[in-house]
This record gives sequence, C-alpha cells and structure tokens, in this order.
Amino acid sequence: HLYVIEAQGFPARVHRIEVASGRREPWRELAPADRAGVTGIRSAFLTPDGASYAYGFRRILTDLYLLEGLN
Repeated sequence: HLYVIEAQGFPARVHRIEVASGRREPWRELAPADRAGVTGIRSAFLTPDGASYAYGFRRILTDLYLLEGLN
C-alpha cells in the first residue's frame, strides 16, 4: 500500500492506495484532541507496516483582553 496525506484543510486526511489496483480508501484523519489554535498538520510519518504513526502540527494561541472604564 501507499499512504497519501491531504494536508490541505483540517483535519488532514490520509488515504491508503492499493498499488496493484489503484483502489483508494480513507485510512485516518489526523488532528490533535485539542484543536484550538491549530493551523494544520506539518508532517506525518508511518512505520513500514502502517501500524503506527506520528505527526506534527503548528499551534498559534493568543490572549484577548477586554478593558472597561478607562475614561
């Protein structure tokens, strides 16, 4: 099998393609449990047997403050 990631959009979708037939099927969607501030999946790695995987992502968090009574 060949594993292909669609990095555009979020969560990133990974498809498994059977090389002999060209058959394509969804395999996993990659996204952290806490998606706050995540801009997308940066990289993904699979073990040769496809049993385990790891991925990296970028997270941007900011703070918003509301100030009242400054007149």
